[in-house]
Amino acid sequence: MSLIAELKRRNVFRVAVAYLALAWLLIEVAGTLFPGFGIPEWAFRFVVIVVALGFIPTLIFSWAYEITPEGLKREKEVVRDASITHLTAKRLDKLTISLIVVALVIIVVDRFWLSSEISDPSSTSADVVTESTSTAETEYPPDSIAVLPFANRSANPEDAFFVDGIHDDLLTYISQIGSVKTISRTSVMKYRGSTLSIPEIARELGVATVLEGGVQRAGEQVRINVQLIDARTDDHMWSKIYDRQLTATNIFSIQSEIAESIAEALRATLTPEARERIDSVPTENLEALEAYFLGRQSMATRTVSDLARAAEHFEEAVARDPRFALAYVGLADTSLLRSSYGGLSKDEGFAKSRAAAERALQLNPRLGEAYSSIAKRKDWEGDDAGAEASFKRALELNPNYAPAYQWYGEMLGKLDGRTTEALELSYRAVELDPKSAIIVNDYAEVLENAGRLDEALANYRQAVELEPHFAAGYRRIAQVCATGLGRLDKALAAYQMSYSIEPANSRRASRTGLIYLDLGDLQQAESWRDQALALAVDAEPDIVMALHTYRGEHDAALANAIKDLDFDSPRDLRSLRLIRDHEIRNGNLANARIRFEQAYPELFEANALNIGRYNREAAVDLAYLLLQTGEQAQAEHLLDQSEAAIALGRRVTTIEAFDVLEARIHALRGNKERALAALRQAVDQGWRWQAWYFLEHDPVLAPLHAEPEFQSIKAVVTADMAEQLTRVRKWEANGELPPAPATIPEPRKR
Repeated sequence: MSLIAELKRRNVFRVAVAYLALAWLLIEVAGTLFPGFGIPEWAFRFVVIVVALGFIPTLIFSWAYEITPEGLKREKEVVRDASITHLTAKRLDKLTISLIVVALVIIVVDRFWLSSEISDPSSTSADVVTESTSTAETEYPPDSIAVLPFANRSANPEDAFFVDGIHDDLLTYISQIGSVKTISRTSVMKYRGSTLSIPEIARELGVATVLEGGVQRAGEQVRINVQLIDARTDDHMWSKIYDRQLTATNIFSIQSEIAESIAEALRATLTPEARERIDSVPTENLEALEAYFLGRQSMATRTVSDLARAAEHFEEAVARDPRFALAYVGLADTSLLRSSYGGLSKDEGFAKSRAAAERALQLNPRLGEAYSSIAKRKDWEGDDAGAEASFKRALELNPNYAPAYQWYGEMLGKLDGRTTEALELSYRAVELDPKSAIIVNDYAEVLENAGRLDEALANYRQAVELEPHFAAGYRRIAQVCATGLGRLDKALAAYQMSYSIEPANSRRASRTGLIYLDLGDLQQAESWRDQALALAVDAEPDIVMALHTYRGEHDAALANAIKDLDFDSPRDLRSLRLIRDHEIRNGNLANARIRFEQAYPELFEANALNIGRYNREAAVDLAYLLLQTGEQAQAEHLLDQSEAAIALGRRVTTIEAFDVLEARIHALRGNKERALAALRQAVDQGWRWQAWYFLEHDPVLAPLHAEPEFQSIKAVVTADMAEQLTRVRKWEANGELPPAPATIPEPRKR
């Protein structure tokens, strides 16, 4: 018998074909599944090599052995007449066909069906932002990087802050490479000590490359080693060790070299401006640099105490080096935040922020971070045009600065017709810093302003999951529940959680007291008032004036309102209302008018009246006053413009109590039917926040009190508040609410 015939008889050819079919199937499976599980490319190559190496041994094995009814035997031991190779041949044919069919199915599924499931990159921004921080599979841009927290390889554990500072500053340098997407510090810090592989981390952060390294500080020397890794293959693209004398200049020089090496490795273009920034030396004072590092780290949590600590570090940095521009930016940002989170009055915080940011720009006119700080302050001052110009300049100078996108998006979310832009900018901030609680929180706020409450709540919850001690996140959840959904009980739970995290915050205590007042629990409201008073540093908490008003204690409420307007919040509408009503009762209408003119001068510009988000409610309250003074035409003009502002406002957001404001406008015009219809709609849609004031104490709605429909509306609110309070007391009894403080802290000096 010829060799070919014998090979056929022993099924060697059929085994070869079956083996190739099996090999093809294995390679297809590996190529499809390995990337999805983050298995590095070398593992796929290993599979291909093993399969190739096994081909010849398999053929030799099929020649030397034969399958028999008794099992596997050497071919020479099998009697020719007892051989069943013809049956084995048929089985091999069926196996081969099956393997080929399965392989073809996998190819079709992978290359035709699954590929059609990938998101269309041409989808609109509005579609993209609804994905929130989804971790769906996608191809990430090759020019993208995450710098993982550096390892502290020093003998002294206290050098950890110094290592983190170098890591933070290096991120600032790399972010100057405008064409490279750079993930922010707060997101990458979540991976300190992570057991995830580089490809897994890269997939979660949406980047193609990862930089990792370590810092060793010993006496007057420092060693920094870094390696750039291609996350798709887990291969090293570039690595280097830097041994230098420990000086601020050398630290910045190393960071500059690393940034330039990364740009070269990623084939990214460095603009002359970016190269100038990367090659600059912000400070030559090592102590100033270390204080700056500590300030940035303290600032991240947004708690009152940490913001105060951050300000101290930044002040130390500029004291040690008065020409350290970035330290002035840190001081500007911290001062601004303290005017909102607590610790500084608005006037003091704004003044300090302005001075520090202007000093930073004097030292470095091309500092994008300084323009971002200026923009945020201008936004809070109501200068939308000035804020937008500064935000654009900030992003032009530093296109990877996540806070600029965050704050810019937050501002546009409050403007008519800018919702889509706001969502795009805010989501860009999330892309750059997906693990930052405050950035996810502010993205949720933009969603909230757009009326997308379910998505907003989901992102607020994600923020507190990212940072369980993120008090501001719980505060935002509380505000949505209270003002948007009318769930004061859930709002109370969130406020108390926020307060339990930050028990020194008088504003949290005050808001908790206000919720209890809404629910009708006067005793608890008073208890939280005492708590807030003990914590307050400057202005008295809101709950104080609210309780005086609730009880009808006009003189005490008036004294509080005057103090509030004169020393803290000159445009506070609640205080203005109390003073207005007092002056009307005493016949001093001119005094009340002067107060409004001082607080809202723009409402008295007859030829250029500009009513919008920040003054439409004040315009209605002023119209009520002008009707008392006999200025009918001006009052009607204010009401007309307020209605137009409401119509525009409804296009921006659905969460504000527009129906209540419209009810007040109709009431001032004497149209009770329309006023009651608007008020009913507000209640039906969940309006409960401070309803006690408008339904009992607001003189604008007083003409409606005798109407049966008004009493019916009031009864609905009262019954709902009683039901919610019952749930709260049940939660308190079951220990499902964070406990209130057992004792009131010592009052602070005012």
